[in-house]
Amino acid sequence: MARSSGDIFDALASVGALQKAWSRAARGKRARPDVCEFERGWPDALVSLAQSLRDGSWRPAGYRSFIWRERGKRRLISAAPFADRVVHHAITAAIEPTYERRFLPWSFANRRGRGTHAALAQALHGAARFRWVLKLDVQRFFPSVDHAVLLALLRNVVHERALLELIERLLASGNGLLASEWKPVLFPGDDLLALTRPKGLPIGNQTSQFFANVLLHPVDLLIAQRLQPGLAARYVDDILLFDHDRGRLHDARAAIEEKLALLRLRAHERKTRLWDAREGVPFVGYRVFPWGAKLPGASVTRLRCHLRAVAEEYADGVLDLAGAKQRISGLIGHARPARAEAVLGDALDDFPLVRHPK
Repeated sequence: MARSSGDIFDALASVGALQKAWSRAARGKRARPDVCEFERGWPDALVSLAQSLRDGSWRPAGYRSFIWRERGKRRLISAAPFADRVVHHAITAAIEPTYERRFLPWSFANRRGRGTHAALAQALHGAARFRWVLKLDVQRFFPSVDHAVLLALLRNVVHERALLELIERLLASGNGLLASEWKPVLFPGDDLLALTRPKGLPIGNQTSQFFANVLLHPVDLLIAQRLQPGLAARYVDDILLFDHDRGRLHDARAAIEEKLALLRLRAHERKTRLWDAREGVPFVGYRVFPWGAKLPGASVTRLRCHLRAVAEEYADGVLDLAGAKQRISGLIGHARPARAEAVLGDALDDFPLVRHPK
C-alpha cells in the first residue's frame, strides 16, 4: 500500500527509525569519541532529535573539513557531526525504496546488493564482448552539483512538504563548502548571477552519495531509452558505454554532454574519451581488460595508505577491533578480483594492528 502524504516524514522522524539510522551511522566507528559521546546518552539524544525533526527546529551543525589525497587527487572532505549523520542515514533510508524502483540496474554506486564488485563484473563483461568503450567522467562532480537542479528532480518524486524542507535545509548547510574546489562555469543563457547559484554536495555525506544517483538518473534514462549501447555501467559520475560501433559511441558522447549541460554539469575533457578495450580501461580502482582486471600502481598505493590509516587509528584507540577488521576485509575484497593477494599480504605485514600502550 502506498503511503499517504506525511507518512514518510513521520516515519523518518520516529525514534525507531532514528535508532536504526544511528546503528548504521555508527557501524565500525563505535570507538570514535563523537560516537561514544552520543551513545552515552542515546535514549535522550534520539528523543530530542526526533522532536526537533517533527517540530521543524532541527538545523544541521557545522562541518569539520580536512584534505584527503587519493590516487594523486586532492579532495576536501567535510564531515558532519555524528548526530547530523544519523539524520542523513534516516533521510536516505526513508526515500531510498521509492528511488530503487526507478534506478536502472547498471547504476552501481551506493546501492544495496551492488557496489564496486558488481560494477567491475559488468565492466569486465562489456570489455569481453565489445571492442570499443566510451569512458565519461564529470568534471568536479560533487563541488559542481547545483542545488536548484537537484531539488527540482527531487520534487518530481518526493511530494511531502516537511520532507522537502528538511532536504532543503540539509543541502543549504553544504553551500559554499566546496567553493575552492569548483571552477566557475557559465552555461548557455547564463548571466554572471548564475555564478552565485548554491552549489556543492559535501564529499563523505551519506546523503551526498545518494543524491548523486538522483541527479544522474536522467543521464541513465537517456542512455537506456535513446542511446542504447551494447552495455553500460555507471559508478557515481564514472560512466562506461560499450559497443562494437565507435561511431555510435562518438554520437553518444555528444548526447550525454548535452544532457549534462541541462543538469549544469560538464564532462571532464581529459578523462572523457573512446578506448579500445584491449588498452585496459580505468574503472572503480581497477584497469579493466577483456581478459580480466588488474590493480594499477595507484590503487596499490591507495590500498597501502588505507591500511596505514587503519593501523594508526587502531593504535590510537580511535577504531575498535571490529571496525578495523571490517575495513581490512573491504580492502581484501577489493584486491581479490585483481588477484593481488601477494601485494595485500606484504602491506598487511607492514602495517599490523597493535595498540599503543596506555
